[in-house]
Amino acid sequence: MSDEIRTLLLDSLERLLRDQCTPERVEAAEQGGYDPELWQQICDLELHRAALPESQGGVEADLSLVTEMLKLTAASALPAPAAEALLLAPWLVTLAAVDLPEGLVTVSPAGKALSVMGEDGQLVISGEVSRVPAGRYADWLLTVANSGDGECLLLLRQDQWQVTEALNLAGEARDTLLFNEVSLSAEQAVNIPGGSAEKLWQLGALARSAQLVGALRRAQTLSHTYVQERSQFGRPLAKFQAIQQQLALLAADLEAASVMTGLAAMGFATGDNGDVAAAKVQAGQAAGMGARIAHQVHGAMGFTQEYPLHHATRRLWSWRDEYGSETHWAHRVGEQLVNLGADEFWPWLTA
Repeated sequence: MSDEIRTLLLDSLERLLRDQCTPERVEAAEQGGYDPELWQQICDLELHRAALPESQGGVEADLSLVTEMLKLTAASALPAPAAEALLLAPWLVTLAAVDLPEGLVTVSPAGKALSVMGEDGQLVISGEVSRVPAGRYADWLLTVANSGDGECLLLLRQDQWQVTEALNLAGEARDTLLFNEVSLSAEQAVNIPGGSAEKLWQLGALARSAQLVGALRRAQTLSHTYVQERSQFGRPLAKFQAIQQQLALLAADLEAASVMTGLAAMGFATGDNGDVAAAKVQAGQAAGMGARIAHQVHGAMGFTQEYPLHHATRRLWSWRDEYGSETHWAHRVGEQLVNLGADEFWPWLTA
């Protein structure tokens, strides 16, 4: 992809979000976290197809570009399932060599709560998929399941499930979709390579890491603006050493998370997924500390409904545990190091 196309995509998305995704609009979409008109504007620019091959109307945007797009959507608190629609769904349909369905497409790992059985030459699914982003609004759910003959991509329609609605702390829909012996057509279950469920989990963790970086950058921007405008004892808050110290800690953690997310994106694209675990740990830890610092420097103002800081921090608190907490991924890093052995540890650490 040329630098011109890369710049065009990012500039188009940034301009749209700056003009249309205002704090007032985000607040209006609070219950359920979805603004269909705003999402349609993104689709009208074909940005949701950027990661697809040219045959499907995309530009084959690489993983590093899509993660930058996710950072922008997170910084604006876009009320839509951006990670699922911009990254996870295009990755899955490209993997399975099928077309991206029309309408709002969401993605969620099925785990073992969804059973897939063969019956009279047809596949029948039962069970549930929990914590589905924007499940109540979605036209399609993409998930990976084990059919007995290996892993397959399931393309499930809205009329095939029942919804139990739920919200996360950020006010985003995290619904449970229930399936009761639903028969699938041949086109709805596509065989994919083994290990795809694990890769989907890792890619989801990478997407959340990028979103955490974007939301934390928004909290940082608001904090810097606030301490420069707000005065105490006759001088701006930004002049106080304690405030400067806290914002420096926030900046350091944010940049570390941003660098690790970038490395993980490059590693995943080349088949090396080891950095994803480290990125999710770093981004989660930065989110926890950064949200605390942002609220501390804002004082009481940061907790008001009218001030937009909570649009960023509530997403930080929600996203840090999705697709695995820091503890989960820290265990993954530990397992990787143990498997390397003593002789390979230093070369891995300094690579």
